Amino acid sequence: MMGVEEEKAPDLMRRFLARLENIAKAREAINVDARELDAEIKAMGFEPKILRAVLKRMLADPQVLEESEALLAVYAASAGQAPPPDAETAADRVSALAAAALDLHSRAQREGAVLALKKSRAWREQALAQAAADAGAGSPAIPGRSVH
Repeated sequence: MMGVEEEKAPDLMRRFLARLENIAKAREAINVDARELDAEIKAMGFEPKILRAVLKRMLADPQVLEESEALLAVYAASAGQAPPPDAETAADRVSALAAAALDLHSRAQREGAVLALKKSRAWREQALAQAAADAGAGSPAIPGRSVH
């Protein structure tokens, strides 16, 4: 490895600046992707902040997570906050809430699809009625279709 004495300082500085620039560009690209993902998550009815918290817990070492939760409980109790509920009970409650949220989300998607289908049927019926009206009152109706 060459020292600064052997390599010209301006060349070394340019290389560092080029590397820093590449890192800054990569970081910006990642930030753009993250913002787009947040928008998609929100559009689907989820909270990005909560999903990040869940991911953080999923990626954490179980022992470190347990120690952190124990310290959090000690600090909360020292601050006069009510003791946290039993961890297993809290986990069950969170699981139930997550299942309920996913059920509501699925139901909303199904209802949205049904509403879209009804709108498309209504639009089709309206288009057929308009076509019949444009063709004239005496024109024969389209077979198999009722015009209202």
